[in-house]
Formats: sequence, structure tokens, C-alpha cells
Amino acid sequence: MMIWGKVIGLILGYLVGKTFGAIIGLLIGHLFDMGLSQQWLIESLFTSKAKREKIQRTFFMTTFAVMGYVAKAGEADKQPSKDELEKIMKQLNMSDEMQKLAHNFYAQGRKPDFNLDKTLTKFKKEVRSNKALLKVFIEIQLQAAYMQGVLVDAKRAVLVHTSERLGIDRTLFARLNAMHQAEDRFREYLRRHYYEQFQKMRNTSSTIDAYRVLGIDEKATDAQVKKAYRKLISEHHPDRLIAQGLPEEMIKVATEKTQEIKAAYDAIVEARGKLNL
Repeated sequence: MMIWGKVIGLILGYLVGKTFGAIIGLLIGHLFDMGLSQQWLIESLFTSKAKREKIQRTFFMTTFAVMGYVAKAGEADKQPSKDELEKIMKQLNMSDEMQKLAHNFYAQGRKPDFNLDKTLTKFKKEVRSNKALLKVFIEIQLQAAYMQGVLVDAKRAVLVHTSERLGIDRTLFARLNAMHQAEDRFREYLRRHYYEQFQKMRNTSSTIDAYRVLGIDEKATDAQVKKAYRKLISEHHPDRLIAQGLPEEMIKVATEKTQEIKAAYDAIVEARGKLNL
């Protein structure tokens, strides 16, 4: 059991602030012992509430504006966007008030004079190039873009451009896209086989998708499987994303994502015939 973070935090905290400082130091040390990243720790403790709320507003506005822009591009590629926004809002379980805001921002993104690059530059600056938030942003855009079943070329081109403007290169975008597709297939498998989801999974396509959900392939070692799982769980932890500025309306996406990551990991463990990995 890791205790050195708590010990050091307790001592330093006491030296700085006596009893109260010791309590704070113990808490910080405990978080370090849990393996949380220093970046998350700093942002959670020292990012002001006002700053987080500003990031949340920008994230919400940009999400739906870009979503509208992407949907319009799909229409140019002969893919109707009817009900696309309604589906994503229903999936996020948004309030009536937030739905009205989403509609407004979505409509702005569809306007001829909408400046995508300017919007993305402002968004990236506002979230301080936070890689975790930027990846979640792209994951939400992919989720919306696939609402009609397929990702048409025009939408793909806009999303690739969007990703690159946010500092996510084509390789990472392709990986996020492949992971999303695998999640869709794996989620459907779990729906069809809820009571037998981990039965007969060895050497099946569903097992392969489980690996894809974690962004790895079947040749990965046990250590690589565990590392990929822990990294994804950490990146999509709802508390971490809230601390960094993800709007509460979109936490459901992160929660579902962690559930799918956990289910994929459990499936791999089962398929490998191991109680612990």
C-alpha cells in the first residue's frame, strides 16, 4: 500500500499550517498515493470556480456550434441531419433550458458566416490546450456525426480539420475514430447478450472490438492491456473532467465511456482466462 504521499503531505502541511495544514497535506498526499496526475491535482485544487464555469460555457457553446457546422457539411454530402441534434440531446438527458441553448449554438454553426477556425482557436485557448478535454470534445463530435449510421466524407474532412486545429493529429484522430466504431459494435453486442456477455467470447469479433475499445490489439501483453485500461479510465473519470471544465450536461458521455471501457477490459480478462490482470 502506498503511504509516502500521505506521510510527506502530512509533515509538510503541518510545518506550513499546523493542524489545518496537516489535514490539507494529508488529503493531497492521499491523492498522490491513489495515482492521480499532478495536473489533475493542481487544476482541482487551484482552478477557481469562475474559471471552471467559463470553460464549461465555452465547451458547451463550441460543442454544439461545431456540431451544427459538421451536420451542414454532411448535408452537402447528401446526408440529412434531421433529428441528429435531438438524438444527441436526448442521449445527454439535457434540461429544456439547456436544449434551447444547444439549439441556438447549433444554428449558429450552420450559418454561412460561421468562422470554424476562429471558434476552435478561442476554444483551445480557453481550455488551455487540455488534451483530455480536447479528446472528449472530439469523441462527442464523433458520437454526433455517427448518429446517422455512417461517417460521410464531408463530415470526416471537417472533423479531421477540427482535430488538427486543436492539436490532435490525424493519427490520433484515426485512433479515436476506430475506438468509437469498436465501442458502437461492442455496445450492441452487450445489448444483445446482456445475460451472457462474457460467455463464448474467446476468439470472437466481440473480443476483438473489446481490444479496439482500449486502443490496442490482441497481441498486447497483459501489462499493456492494464496500462491502456488505466490510462483511459483516468482520462475519462467524470470527477477529473468536471474539475477541468467539462460541462455537467456532458458528464453522461464520460460516465458511459468509463462503463464501456470497464466492460471491454472485463471481456479481455475473461477471454484470456484470468481472474486478475
